[in-house]
Amino acid sequence: MTPKSLRFALFAGAVLLVALAGGAPADEALQTDWSGGGGVPGPVLDWENGFWTSAGISWFAEPGRLALSSSATVSPVQHLINASYEGAIGIGVGDIDLDGDLDVVGTAQTSAILSWWENDGGDPPSWTEHIIGTPPGAAGVDVADIDGDGRLDVVLTMVAPRNRVVWKRNQGGDPITWGSEVIDSDWRDAWEISTGDVDGDGNLDVMCTLWTYGNVVWWQNDGNDPIAWTKHVVDNGLAGAHSVRGADLDGDGDMDLAAAGGTANKIVVYWSDGADTITWTRQEVEAGFTGARSVWIGDIDLDGDLDIAGICWTSDVAWWENDGGDPVVWTRQTVSTTAYGGHALCLADMNGDGRPDILGACNEADKISWWENGAGDPIVWTEHTLTTPYEGAISVRAGDLDGDGDLDPVGVAWGGDRFDWWEATEFDSSGELESSIYDSGIGASMGSIDWTGTEPPGTSLRFQVRSSNDPGDLGGWSGDITSPANFPNPLDRYFQYRVLLETTDPDKSPVLDDVTLGPALAGVTSDVGIFIGAGLEAKPNPFRSEVVLSFGLPVAGPVRLEVFDVTGRSVRRLADTHFGPGAYRLAWDGRDERGLQAAPGLYWLRLEREGQGQVLGVVLLR
Repeated sequence: MTPKSLRFALFAGAVLLVALAGGAPADEALQTDWSGGGGVPGPVLDWENGFWTSAGISWFAEPGRLALSSSATVSPVQHLINASYEGAIGIGVGDIDLDGDLDVVGTAQTSAILSWWENDGGDPPSWTEHIIGTPPGAAGVDVADIDGDGRLDVVLTMVAPRNRVVWKRNQGGDPITWGSEVIDSDWRDAWEISTGDVDGDGNLDVMCTLWTYGNVVWWQNDGNDPIAWTKHVVDNGLAGAHSVRGADLDGDGDMDLAAAGGTANKIVVYWSDGADTITWTRQEVEAGFTGARSVWIGDIDLDGDLDIAGICWTSDVAWWENDGGDPVVWTRQTVSTTAYGGHALCLADMNGDGRPDILGACNEADKISWWENGAGDPIVWTEHTLTTPYEGAISVRAGDLDGDGDLDPVGVAWGGDRFDWWEATEFDSSGELESSIYDSGIGASMGSIDWTGTEPPGTSLRFQVRSSNDPGDLGGWSGDITSPANFPNPLDRYFQYRVLLETTDPDKSPVLDDVTLGPALAGVTSDVGIFIGAGLEAKPNPFRSEVVLSFGLPVAGPVRLEVFDVTGRSVRRLADTHFGPGAYRLAWDGRDERGLQAAPGLYWLRLEREGQGQVLGVVLLR
């Protein structure tokens, strides 16, 4: 062996040892969330909430669920929740009774009532009204687990005559009982209310504004039982303060605030310094947003930082792009100029394409619309208006009320005394998502696939898998797996799954909640129709007398396996014929086509199959 060949041999052996290095084998690989988005090829030791790639799949709209993407329907279907509350104004959505479907919470100022409507899970759902309380002047409302007991509570504002901020504690039971605690007993003309962990102590705090005096405040939750609330004033000079929300806008690990001032005509950001006693630095995002009413925060352009969306009373819906910098530079893009009487908005991925859309309630235009985020620079926005006229539209939220996998707008009509929801989109016919490549470690033995999901009539949910000991070549995909199954042979160290969703009914989608690859399942017969197409492997490597070459074919086809020396000369053709689907093992005894012993050194094996080639180096020792 020449010195150069020896160096090749030593290098190949070192590469092999590095490839074989790894952590302890994983017992199972579980994925329950995909909301982190695509672009994570792997290998990864934990799927967490990412994946590699997708098309036609909704992964962002509802964290923890996969469904088909959708498109705006020409004729949204309106469903009544309640039409008997004079002065209907506030709306919230959440699973109040923990039965797996979303309920609706609403307030009515004139009727002085706070209720929640129980969703029976039907198609479409029916609603049972439960009165939480009769607070005079009930206005803004938010739904959140304030005390961390796993049950969703309600916080609300009360304008004249009571002028309070109140926490309604969900105490569970059947029927649910509610405690009532006053957060602030003298808080006038407060309309919107929101929650978030402002001080980063793990407890949800409450944020609110005061229109009359231009105050922006938050009440600190000390986490005790009973909770002690401490009021902190962020700003007392934002005239007509109407809306405030919190998020980490500069990525420094603490919560900042964005607010709308309806008389000041401003959108403002308050930067937190993250100290135990927070000091806020005010920055005006825009000083000419006339009649600013409501703000929301989200990554609208998907560039990795958080932007701000806003709606104003005069006519405009806009968003401000976070361009970074110190101080942050904000660039306005107008979404609409016909949102007359704009009073409330929120962000939601209505069509499941991974981009936040904007929903707005327009009081004077008597409409609730959602503006579809069509991407681009600047973003192209398309307005989709729901039932019109919707008299005195004043609030809007979104949630999957019918459990079919897409988001439904939920709206409030002040003039019509109504709470309604709409089926606003239709599902695309098919979609697929590929997971990141998973590294299960040496000695892992993943023998099954299992999942939780739903398949309404006319829909299907299928999986395919592939695995190899080479993460650079996992081979072809298996056949379709339509029910939890054991594999004929355990997966190799690196593996990946692909989920395929289809529907023949635009009103229905299959839904995936989680997927697990793990040990063989008891009571499940191995599906011999499942074959995992594997990449080319060589064992042992380096070798002396014989190396066994393994590969797999998920479908029948021509296969050519050939040995080359380091100069590119063909040494031995091991296979050149048609193979059926299955797993194959071929041996090379280190001899050339003439039957003579090949010289020690590095050789290249080339496998050609399914129109693709794979090259693997092996070292023949003396």
